[in-house]
Amino acid sequence: MIPAGFRSTETFEDSSADRVGVRLSFRDDQGRDLHVFAGIRGEFGEGLPPAGEVELVSGEGVLLLGKEETWVIAWDTGGPCGSHAVLGNGFAKQRFIDVLEESGVITPG
Repeated sequence: MIPAGFRSTETFEDSSADRVGVRLSFRDDQGRDLHVFAGIRGEFGEGLPPAGEVELVSGEGVLLLGKEETWVIAWDTGGPCGSHAVLGNGFAKQRFIDVLEESGVITPG
């Protein structure tokens, strides 16, 4: 689901022998960027400090990483396409959390 107030800006597919990973990118009128990753392996949020924990709608707790205007959550559900992450640029911490809640990624906290 595209978050309210955002528009799609890019879709990227990363194909390999065992999976097709996808990155969806969105932007709002304030210039904030949101990137959603599924099946793309990598170190999301590397170098960013821990900034709390949020709960996915599945009930799993995940670490929120970030500072200033860059925020990330990442988790793995197992299997070739199990790597997931959401990265936000240009957000205050609470607004990033609000967008994740409004989009049905995390539970209201």
